[in-house]
Amino acid sequence: MPEVVRTRLLGVSQGQFVVLRDERTVLVGGAGQSWREAGPAKPLDTDVVPATDVRNGQLRWVEQIRGWNGAERSVLHTFDLGSGAAGELSSDEVFVAWTPQGWLGRDGGVLREHRAGGDDRVVLSGFDSEALVRAVSDGPRTLVSATWGKQPDAVRRLVLVSDRGTEVVQELPDTDGVGAAFGGLVLTPDSIAWSTHNRYVEKDRVFRRRTGLPIEEQPEASGFLSAATDDRMLTVSSYLRKWMGGPPYVVSQVSVGGQGSWGRLQFPGRMPTDDPLSDLSGPFVDGQDIYFGLGGDLVDRAGVYRVTEGRRAERVADWPARRGTFTDLALSNGLLLYTVRDPNVAGDEKTLIKARKVLRDSSGTPGDLAGLWGFDDPPGLTRPASGAPDSVAAFGTNFLLRGTSEGRSVYRRAYLPFGALYQSFVQGSASANYTSMKASGAFNLTQGRLYAPDTTQPLFFTKTRHTDLFGSRLVWATPAGAVMTRDASSENGSQRLVESGAAGPVAIWGSRYAWLDRSGTISVADLFVQGVRRIPAATEVHDLRLNEDTLSWSSGEKVYLLNLSEPQAEPEISELGHPYEIDGNLIAGVTAAGDLSVRRLPFDTGRDRPLLVETTTSPSVPGGADWMLRGSVTKPLSQARLRIRFRGKTIRTIAQRPDGLEVAFRWDGRSGSGRAARRGEYQWVLDGDSADGKLRSVEGRERVTGVVKVTASGARR
Repeated sequence: MPEVVRTRLLGVSQGQFVVLRDERTVLVGGAGQSWREAGPAKPLDTDVVPATDVRNGQLRWVEQIRGWNGAERSVLHTFDLGSGAAGELSSDEVFVAWTPQGWLGRDGGVLREHRAGGDDRVVLSGFDSEALVRAVSDGPRTLVSATWGKQPDAVRRLVLVSDRGTEVVQELPDTDGVGAAFGGLVLTPDSIAWSTHNRYVEKDRVFRRRTGLPIEEQPEASGFLSAATDDRMLTVSSYLRKWMGGPPYVVSQVSVGGQGSWGRLQFPGRMPTDDPLSDLSGPFVDGQDIYFGLGGDLVDRAGVYRVTEGRRAERVADWPARRGTFTDLALSNGLLLYTVRDPNVAGDEKTLIKARKVLRDSSGTPGDLAGLWGFDDPPGLTRPASGAPDSVAAFGTNFLLRGTSEGRSVYRRAYLPFGALYQSFVQGSASANYTSMKASGAFNLTQGRLYAPDTTQPLFFTKTRHTDLFGSRLVWATPAGAVMTRDASSENGSQRLVESGAAGPVAIWGSRYAWLDRSGTISVADLFVQGVRRIPAATEVHDLRLNEDTLSWSSGEKVYLLNLSEPQAEPEISELGHPYEIDGNLIAGVTAAGDLSVRRLPFDTGRDRPLLVETTTSPSVPGGADWMLRGSVTKPLSQARLRIRFRGKTIRTIAQRPDGLEVAFRWDGRSGSGRAARRGEYQWVLDGDSADGKLRSVEGRERVTGVVKVTASGARR
C-alpha cells in the first residue's frame, strides 16, 4: 500500500502547477520551486473531463450527482489557492464546461452560460434535450457539439457561437445509429480544432480550421483531440476503451502534431511501447505551453512535464515526494495508526498522523487498507511542535500520541475512529533516553512512567528506558542488570525477577516476560511457571516484543519472529522492517520498497484464548447504588458475563456483547427479581467467550473473581 495513493495534476496557470495529493490535499508549486500546501479540499472527481479548471488564483471543479429518480444536478466547487477559502454552488442544470467568466450549464435543449453577478445568457438552443453535448469556450467564442432531431433523421452538428452569430462548422449524419460523434474540441487564438470518432472505426479523425481558410484534416493524427496552443502544436490522446472492470478509458499514448506532421510524445526514461499511461493527468494549456502530469508507480519519471516542439516531454518539476518517512506505527483490533514525516512542506519537518482500517477477505488474509482518517493538526503537537508528533501506541480503539512542544514531551490520548482528542498530559524535557511508550488496557506507559486510567500524574517511575507494560503490570531492567516487576493494581511493592545480567530491552505479555542479557541472548520466562527458554539473538537488539505466542525483535535493519508455541522453532526474518507492530496473527511494517503493509505472520500460533488485561472496580458500594466493573481483553469477545453471588448463590447475571476490547458492567445493587441487595459481602465472577475459547486471566484461570462490600441496604434512589 503506497503511502501516497494518488497524485494528479489539476491545472496550470501563469507557471503555477496545482496538484492533488492523497485525493484530499491541494499543493501549489512551480518550476524550480518548493511545493506549498494550499489546504485540504473536498473529494475531487478528477476522472470527469473537464472537471477541473485553474485560473486567476482559483481552483474550480465539479461533482455530477444523480438522484434516486435519475435526475442530475451539478455541485460546483471553488478553492482559493492563496487563502484556502472554499465555496460551492448547487445547480439543477447539467455542467458542460468552464468559461473564463463562469460556466456552461445545460437545461434540456438549452445551453446557458452563467457568469458572476448573475449575468446569464443563452448560448445555444433547439438541440436534442437527451443527447450528449460537448463545449469549450474562451469567452468571445464557444464551440459546441450537439444533436438535432430524432432517429432516423438525427444530425450531429459542430456549431461555433461568437459575436458574429451562430455558424454550423460541420455535420455528421447519424441516420443509421452507427454512433458518429464529435470528440475533443479546442480553441486557439487563430483556429478551431476538433476530432470525430465512430464506435465501429478504430482511428479517430482530427480536423482544423484556421481563420479565413477551409477545413483541413490532419491525415496522420488519430485519437481524442485533447489540447492545442496555437498553429504550432496540437496534442491527441489515444484511448484504450475498457467498458468492464475499470474506468471507461485508459490513456494509451499521446501524439503531438501541427502543420501536417505528427509523432508520438516521448517521455524520458524507458517507456514500454505497450504500456498504457493510466496515470497521466492533463493536458493543460498555459499560454503557449502544454503540460502533463505523470504519476502512479512510475517513481523514476513522476512529475510535471512540458511538451516541447521536438515532440518530447521535458520534466519541469518533480512530483511532491511520493511518500514520507514512516516514523512509528501501532496496530490494534483491526485499526492501523501511523506517523509519517511529510517532505512536501518546505521548511517544516511536519509529521502527519494517519489511521486506516485493515480489511480482510473470507479466509482472514489482510488486504487493502481503507477508511483514511488524518490528524494533520493535533492541538499542541504539530504546531508549534518540532518534528512532532513522532510516536504512537494503541490498545483497542484507544491510541496514545507523543510529540514535542517547546522542548517538552506532550502526550495525548485519542479514540478512533472518531478522532476525538480527549486528554493530554505534559512530561519534562524531551529525552532520547526514555523512548518507551505503550498503551495496555486502560493504563499507559510513557518515558518509564506508569499512568492509571484517566489520570495525568504518574503512579510509578522506573527511571529506565528498558520498560514494558501489560495492563497494570510493569517489567523493567535496571542499570545494574536486574529485571524487576510491579503490579499497580495491588499493594505489593516491586519484585525482583532476575538478579543480574540484563542489558537491554524487556517485554511482557500476560504472565510471560522476556529480557536481553549481555551475551546477546533473549530469555523468556513465566511469572507462575518454572523454567527459562533462551534464544541466541544479537548484542544490538533495538526492540523486544511479546504478543500472545509471538516473540519478535529487531537487530540492524531486520525484524526477527519466533513462534513460542513450538519448542523447537527457529527465528524467521520478516519481510517487513522497522517500524513494525504485531497484533494477533498480523504484522504491520515497511517493505523494502518503502511501502506500508499489513500481512499475516509466517506461522500459526494456534488458538490463543482472549486474555484479561486488567479490571477496575470499587471495593465497596452503598446499598441501592450503582457498582461498576471495567476491564480490557486482548481479543474481542462474542459474549461477556458478570455474575453477582451471595452466600454461594447467584442472585444476578448480566451478559453483554462487548464493543471492541473493552468490557463494562453496571450493577444497580438489585437481584434478578428486582429486590435491593442487603448489607454484606458479595462475590463477583467475570467470564466470557470468543471464537478462540474461554476468557482467561493472567494466571490462566477462566473465571476472574473478586469481592464487593455493600455497606448499607435499602432501595435505590
